[in-house]
Amino acid sequence: MHVLRDEGRTPFLIVKVAKFGETESKEQVLMYGHLDKQPFGDGWNTDPCEPVTIDGRMYGRGSSDDGYALFTAVTALKACQVEGKSHPQTVITIEGSEEGEIFDLVHYLKTYKHLLDAPTLVICLDSVAFTEETVTITSSLRGCINFDLKVSIGDNNVHSGMGGGVMPNVYNILNCLLMRVQDYKTQEVIDELQVKEVPPHRLEEVTYMGENLEHLSESFPFLPESISLANHLGDKTKENV
Repeated sequence: MHVLRDEGRTPFLIVKVAKFGETESKEQVLMYGHLDKQPFGDGWNTDPCEPVTIDGRMYGRGSSDDGYALFTAVTALKACQVEGKSHPQTVITIEGSEEGEIFDLVHYLKTYKHLLDAPTLVICLDSVAFTEETVTITSSLRGCINFDLKVSIGDNNVHSGMGGGVMPNVYNILNCLLMRVQDYKTQEVIDELQVKEVPPHRLEEVTYMGENLEHLSESFPFLPESISLANHLGDKTKENV
């Protein structure tokens, strides 16, 4: 185990676990997690800074976001060993930065690359289990396209009392430009950003989720009128598709 605290950086933890059991596999697994913590607030029945196990469940600050990662990784490997199941060599990496702030992560990965070996499978422990009976795997994740958009209609600012209604509204122009990428009414994006053919197994997964995990939508704090609007837009989207 390597506890790293480079100057000016958040902490980083590397745990190396040798392969176990009779396996000829040359696979190497890298597990990733992070340790950022949200303020724990009020209402705790136990000390939020001291993890405790009650009826087989762990309680404490960060037990769901995202301090569980190290416990989960170690427990998974230990479960294999206890059951006599083999597992490949595994490296567990835990960063101290908030997700998205990758500069410290990149620093540690580059600086201590020699401690990470050559992983052939990377598992990111940053998802959620929807039920207590099923292991949840995130097979696809939302994407993001970043770009800068600037609209200029003059070389100087103009008071709204003088230019309002005469000079074009920059906000409206920006909306029109963005509508070239996504239709706000249907939420459809242009063909260039569409997946040409959704794999059948992805459709099966979505169907299963919709039929068996209704609490995902039922738990959202929708107002009644927003549900009616969403259903209306959903029907319109289906018609367009």
